[in-house]
Amino acid sequence: MELLNKMPVVRPVKDRDEFIRLNNEAFADDHFAITPTHVFEKGGEIVGYANVGTMVPVNTWFHSKKCKARDSMQIINVLENMVRVNGANMLVVPVSNQSPFLPVMNRLDYVNMGSANLMIKSL
Repeated sequence: MELLNKMPVVRPVKDRDEFIRLNNEAFADDHFAITPTHVFEKGGEIVGYANVGTMVPVNTWFHSKKCKARDSMQIINVLENMVRVNGANMLVVPVSNQSPFLPVMNRLDYVNMGSANLMIKSL
């Protein structure tokens, strides 16, 4: 049994109280818990979280000469509605520092979560 207590466990967030505790732990460790669905628990303590399947990644390319700003806004609206129709309530859009969208995204209610490396793995 002692060995099991040393191993991390991944399980769904139980309730609102645990959600609050998770957020407090993450904040105390200089992190944010972004729509957590699962907690990582080790020895009865929360040591991390994951969001599994509720944030939909949307990667796009818009032709720099053939796609006007209005076209882009219409396409973004369609993509957001596609995500909603499929039951998700959040999406993640990678935006490079060189993208003309970067200064506009906050006006479209997107929150810049800072820089990160986007890692992809085929399963």
